[in-house]
Amino acid sequence: MLESGLIVEVPEAESLVSAMRSSIGFDGAVRVPAHVTTLYPFVDPHAITNELRERVAAAAAVVSPFVYELSAVECFDGVVWLRPTPDHAFRELTDRVVQEFPHHLPYGGAHPDPQPHVTVAMVDGDAGADVGSMCRTLGSEFDGQLPLACSAAALSLFTSDADGTWSRLFSVPLGS
Repeated sequence: MLESGLIVEVPEAESLVSAMRSSIGFDGAVRVPAHVTTLYPFVDPHAITNELRERVAAAAAVVSPFVYELSAVECFDGVVWLRPTPDHAFRELTDRVVQEFPHHLPYGGAHPDPQPHVTVAMVDGDAGADVGSMCRTLGSEFDGQLPLACSAAALSLFTSDADGTWSRLFSVPLGS
C-alpha cells in the first residue's frame, strides 16, 4: 500500500536509534530516519501536487524552528520511544497541519491527543512476551546517552512505494 506522512526528522538521534533498531531486528521503521511524526497517515502519494506542497509549507511557516531534548525512554502499548522535552512546538506543528488538512487526523483519529515521540522499537506482546520487561531492557540501552540536545528546522514529507520503501519527497523550512 502506498502511504505518506509528515515528520520532523531527528538527525541527532539517528545513530542511536538505528543502532538500537538493528540490534533487536526491528526494521519496520528502519527505512524512515529517526523522527517525530507530525501527521500520519497523510495523502495518497499520487495526490501530491505543487499546491499540496505549498499548503504544507504554509502550515510549517507558522511554527518557528525550535530546540528540544530527547529526555527519557518510555513505553506505551508495546512501543519503546524517546520523549521530546518540551513537546509544545511539536503539538503546535501538528495542530497547524491539521488546520490546513482537516480531513487528515493524526493516526487516523485513533488518538485524540497524540504524544509526540521518537519510536525506537515496537515490542510484540502477542507472542506471550513480557512487554514491560522488554521495554525496560531496551530502555536501559540508552543509559548515559540522554538527554540528547536536538533542533527542529524543517517538516518533511515521506512516501512509501509498492515495496514499502520510504523516501523523503520534500522538506519545507519551519518559520517564515
